[in-house]
Amino acid sequence: MAKVFYQSLLEPLSRIVLPTSMNIHNQFIDPSTCKQAISCNFTGPTAKNIIVSKDTILQIFELIERQEDYNEDFDDLNKKDTLNDNVNETESFISGELNTQLQKKSYKISLISEYKLNGSINNITKFRSNENENIDYLIICTKIAKLSIIHWDSSKNSISTVSLHYYEPIMSNLCFEKFEDHEVTQRTDPGSLCSVLEIRGLFAFLPFYHDFMDNDAVEDDIEMAIGDEENKNNEDGPEKKIRKVDSGNSTSSRKSLSSSAIEEGPKTKPRTKKLYNSSFILGSASLHTDLKNVVDFGFLHSYREPTMAILYSPKTVTWAGNLSRGKDNMQVVVLSLDLESKRSTPIIELFDLPYDLEIVQPLPNPINGFLLIGCNEIIHVNSIGSARGIAVNSYYQKCSNFQIKDQSDLELDLAGCAIEYIGGDQMLLITEEGKLYSVSFEKIGGSSNITEIKEINSKNYEGISINQPTSM
Repeated sequence: MAKVFYQSLLEPLSRIVLPTSMNIHNQFIDPSTCKQAISCNFTGPTAKNIIVSKDTILQIFELIERQEDYNEDFDDLNKKDTLNDNVNETESFISGELNTQLQKKSYKISLISEYKLNGSINNITKFRSNENENIDYLIICTKIAKLSIIHWDSSKNSISTVSLHYYEPIMSNLCFEKFEDHEVTQRTDPGSLCSVLEIRGLFAFLPFYHDFMDNDAVEDDIEMAIGDEENKNNEDGPEKKIRKVDSGNSTSSRKSLSSSAIEEGPKTKPRTKKLYNSSFILGSASLHTDLKNVVDFGFLHSYREPTMAILYSPKTVTWAGNLSRGKDNMQVVVLSLDLESKRSTPIIELFDLPYDLEIVQPLPNPINGFLLIGCNEIIHVNSIGSARGIAVNSYYQKCSNFQIKDQSDLELDLAGCAIEYIGGDQMLLITEEGKLYSVSFEKIGGSSNITEIKEINSKNYEGISINQPTSM
């Protein structure tokens, strides 16, 4: 009797299907570790916001200039003089103009709002939408391959969901292994043309729509029609100047991209303008013939079309214990994407790169190009495809035959480091232990090259504790 009763209790439970990629648990304590932070103009065109993710927590801060208080006591004045002396002795990565600003201005960070999300945040990126090009919209990527586009609603003084995009159903069917075992990588084009989510060699593209796309297409068609007409009427006569045609009121639309297999979530309210075209998914082989074992990728700056640098291992993967049989197995390909035809064109390819490379870091203008960062080296690939780098410890010579500049006396371990552009030809490198270094570049013949890594005197950031840095 007890056995029958027990089976009657279990029978309804056996018919409940739980999602395989979601962990069922209660979060008793809110997470406190910062996993990512980005700077943007989120709450307003002139607002300086910092968006921080802490697993399931999303925090929105604003950087506010603090008013100087001239009623300081004697001790505070002494502290301020000491700070100014340290700033004046700062290494070359801080310019004289920035020194002046540091001495005259002080800032504070104010928490505007905090939200607890249902999923674990994997990545946050920003873009300028067709709806409002004066502020940044955010794309929040979760570990279950879902993209949430949000913006700041000033009328409610809160965030508002623009759209939801689910890629888990189709990608889980295309992956041979368990979907939850794969790491989700998401990147957004700095020109706000598209966002890409990658899982196990599958690339899901979300193209953004802008009004200038249709205007450019219409103007090209009109100019071609006028040119053909003039050539027809003036075959033997002198060339006539083509007059400019205003196509601002044209209602012609570009052919849209579509994929019915991808689920588009409901929008919170009807949008006043079109924000994006339909998503589509491409395999790595569709982008490039030998593209597999993707390690990292990123969208490059200063290109008209979305251009993506991909770090991958086409043949096999290796590790430190197998370097005697095979090393320098990594390759990089830079692809120019045509979102309308869903095709790509390789413009730069690099071969036989060190095995421990794991990060692609795009660099903004005026440096341009991108960095390849490994535990033992930093390699800069400029806009013409020339690769120069710096070895930062004595292990590099044993791990790679790729010839780069030797600064092994630094004895750095770049695992878990963060590096960001700070202006001019300088970048700031922060190691996992919290030490600061300046990375210098020089411009020769219109392209930049990495030249030196220099340690910053610890007195210049005395009292600041940094560990496990995150990129902005």
